[in-house]
Amino acid sequence: MREDCNFYLQARWPHIRRALALLGERLVGRGILDDPEEVHFVEHAELTGSLATSGSGASASSLAQVARGRMVTWQHQRDLSAPMQIGEKATIPVGHWDEATATLAGNGASPGVATGPARVLLTADDAHRVRQGDVLILKAASPLFTPVMLIAGALVVEVGGGASHSSLIARELGLPAVVSATDATTRFADGDVLSVDGTRGTITRSQSSP
Repeated sequence: MREDCNFYLQARWPHIRRALALLGERLVGRGILDDPEEVHFVEHAELTGSLATSGSGASASSLAQVARGRMVTWQHQRDLSAPMQIGEKATIPVGHWDEATATLAGNGASPGVATGPARVLLTADDAHRVRQGDVLILKAASPLFTPVMLIAGALVVEVGGGASHSSLIARELGLPAVVSATDATTRFADGDVLSVDGTRGTITRSQSSP
């Protein structure tokens, strides 16, 4: 039921974007914006105020400078890397790799311990390779991976926290999970036998793939 809600909500997004693209082109024609993409960075009240000025016979006030400033800020924030942890540091630093024990530390997101072969999925297109009991290793989880989580033995995600989609689903399924496992998709390879401790937040390789 939850995935149905996501589908019907997101199914409207392409139509909304097409409408905004057309609106942006018209605002460029009125001299309010310099680029149609700027329409995503103006507020409703600003836009209606500018159009009201234009409707009264005066020249429409340009919102291009305001929109461009917000675009620059947005791009800067997109390029930032979020901290892997907020608050007190754990006993084992998140992302720490212990070469001697072949153990990667992350944050425990769903309790339990499970052992199985690793399955590294870089995109949802790889989901068909998952087999019963595999340890899923993802860069970031999304609803697209939910079906394969139903047959997985454990879950490891490079980014995310205790309230992320992957963590919530893992706890609902009783699936041991570790998040914030930095570089997990490159530390481990398909077929590696891994032991995932979702309570302690560790992933240990007990055997490498041939």
